[in-house]
This record gives sequence, C-alpha cells and structure tokens, in this order.
Amino acid sequence: MRGRCGQAGVEYAGVTALVAIALCSAAALTTGGLGDSVERSIARGVCFVAGQRCPALAAAAMPPDLEACPLERRDRLGDLSLDIGVARLAGRLGLAVERASDGSVRVSFADEGRVGLGAAVGAHVESGRIAGRAEASVDGGVAVTAGRVWVLRDRAAAERFVARFGESQRFSGRLKRDLGLLCPVCAAIAGSPDPPPQPDEHWYAGGLQIGSSLAVSAGPASAGLESLLRGAVGRRVARNGTTWFLRFDDQILGSLDLLAHGVDSQIEKHSLVSLDLDRAGRPVRLKVTVQRRVSTRRVNRLPRSLRAILGSSAGGAGRVVESETSLDLRDPRSRRTATALLAGVKGADPRSSSDALRGVRSQLRERGIGTVRIWSLDRSGSRLGVGAGLGARLGIDAQSRAESQRLLAVASRLPGLDWLTRADCLAT
Repeated sequence: MRGRCGQAGVEYAGVTALVAIALCSAAALTTGGLGDSVERSIARGVCFVAGQRCPALAAAAMPPDLEACPLERRDRLGDLSLDIGVARLAGRLGLAVERASDGSVRVSFADEGRVGLGAAVGAHVESGRIAGRAEASVDGGVAVTAGRVWVLRDRAAAERFVARFGESQRFSGRLKRDLGLLCPVCAAIAGSPDPPPQPDEHWYAGGLQIGSSLAVSAGPASAGLESLLRGAVGRRVARNGTTWFLRFDDQILGSLDLLAHGVDSQIEKHSLVSLDLDRAGRPVRLKVTVQRRVSTRRVNRLPRSLRAILGSSAGGAGRVVESETSLDLRDPRSRRTATALLAGVKGADPRSSSDALRGVRSQLRERGIGTVRIWSLDRSGSRLGVGAGLGARLGIDAQSRAESQRLLAVASRLPGLDWLTRADCLAT
C-alpha cells in the first residue's frame, strides 16, 4: 500500500510539474530557451513546405537506438451532436492507424463525449439535395475522451484487425453493438460487431473547449468561418509504465464557394507535453511536440445529381510540419534537474521551481533529441444536419471526416551534432 501511495504522489507531482512546464514552454516560444529550438525546427519545416532552398543536412543514417519513425497515418472520425435550448450534447468515434519504419502498426480507438452550453442565431440545413446556412454560433463545454491502442506486427495484421473490429467505431456499428446488449437475437440478425481483445495501451483525457462559427449561403454562393480552441490533461497506461500529458489544440477553417467552384483553407496547431514514468513511478522521459497543419481545397464541385446521391463533401490536400524534442531523464544530470523541479512544485516553492524550470529548458536545448517531420496531408469530409436558433437552438448534426498522412522528409539532431537525415526511415 505504501508503495502505491508513494507512486501516486510522484505521479501527482509529475502532473503538476507537467502543467508548469507546458505553460512556461509556451511562453518560451518567443523568449528563447526551448522556444529557439522549436522555432528553428519549424522554420526548417516551413522552407520544405514552401519549396525553398533549405540549409543542407548531413546525409547520414542515425544511430540504431533511436525510436522507429512513423511513416503513414490514417484517421477516421465521426461526430454527432444534439442541440436543445442552450445545451449541447455531442459524441465522437475515432479510429487511427499508424505504420512505423520497423514494420509495426498501431491501431487506436477513441470515444469522446462532450457536454456544453451555447447559443446560435439563424438556421442551417445540410444534406445531399439541399444545403443552406445563415447562422452564427458560439459554444463551450467539457470533453472527456477514452482510448485504446493495439500494436500489430505488420500491415496485413492491422488490416485484418480493422476489418473485424473497426465497425464498432462507426455510429451504425455502435448502435448494433448496444442493440445486441439488449437483445442478443437482434444482434445476430443485425450483425453486431465483435468486441476487440484487451488493448496493449489505454488512455483517457479530460478538458475544456470553446468554439464559434459563422456561415452564410445564398443560391450558388457560400462562405464560412469556424474556430476551435481546446486544452486537455490525460494519462496513458502501457505495460512498461505511465505517461501523463497536456495538450493544447487550436484550429481555424475558412471556406468559400461560388458558382460550383470551391476553395477552403484549414490551419491547425497542436502542442503536446508528455512525461513518461516507468513502472515504479520514476520519470524517464520528457517530450515536447508542436505540430502545424495547413491544407487547402480547390476543386470543382460534383454535379448536383451526384451530390444528391453522395451528399455534400469537400476534399483537400496540404502539409503537416511536426517538431519534437525529447529529453532522457535517465541521464544523471537530466534526472537531477527534473527531480529538483518535482521537489519545487511539490513543496510549492515558486523560486526553486522557477530555477529548476530554467534548468529543464536548458537541458532540453542542450541534451534533448530533436526531430522534424514533414508530412503530406489528404482529407475529405461530409455533413448532414438541420438546426435553427434565436439564442436558444434546436438541431441535430452529423459529420464524418477522413485524413491520411504520408512521411515526406525527416531529420533528427542528437546532442552536440548537426541535423542528420533519417536515412533509416526514408529508405523504408
């Protein structure tokens, strides 16, 4: 019992320190320290995206003890929301598949529930045959997410896994599953999806989000603007230990359609700070990841007769720039710095915590392993729903989205060395 309490104390202190690191690291993006490293990494990614001539990297393979590179990512998301008065109830089902350079594939299922308050003025209708909107809305609330991860040995095994269990991550499959719990005979008739096996990892997160939207359409013309800001803290448990993480997301989406032609632009930024603990509750790694995503769509709309069958949809392509810095806390010097930070936070000593935080930032800059990844991005989506409001609102909406990313370029930097291309990943 004492051991578990001691571990819980360490983990609690780790979470508190994680919050402090995240906030101060965000400030450091413009004041030096860790920010200088992140900004340099992102600047290099931007020159790739812009097609400009980038500073040459040493063409050498990285040491074999580095983590395997992610090569491909595929995400499928489904959202369903119900508005009654000033209340909004929403749910999301997600499925993600990520293939790594060592051949392994991670399959993730994520379930999210959101409860919040909001208001709207105007009305909207979206379907394959009719699409019209003149509405402004704002809402905010609490979101709780639970996820499971399975690590498969290769792509073929992952495809078989998704084919057998992935239907449960669609609302239609979830309805069949829930129906099967109430009526086993009905489940046999409807074809209820099989429950997946025990996961290799599971995680949960909770936080706050706020969003707003403005959209107008009249005849052949339409325009819209959406924004979202959210923050969450979470915990992931695997066989080799626990990870506490803090995540911030912000997104802006603008669209314009005129005379059957469309263009939209989507800009996103995702910031993640994570602290890995071993099975005994000792900190082993600190990681800071900043991801920027830019995508656009500029294609002719489908003919109205096809839209009536397929529904309203939009596809796009873009780039993702991902910068990551990790610090091995098993190194004696880094471990002492992290321990001092944990002690300062646990003892509620602002001065010692501030000094220790500067030490952690210095360690990240001097001894951290940096990685920059450039991805191609393809996305598509569709919406279906109806709603109206004058302050209070009433409506129901469904949305589906699919995204795929493919690794285009990757470079890493070890302490004391220049940036090196990850030939081990690019040759895979």
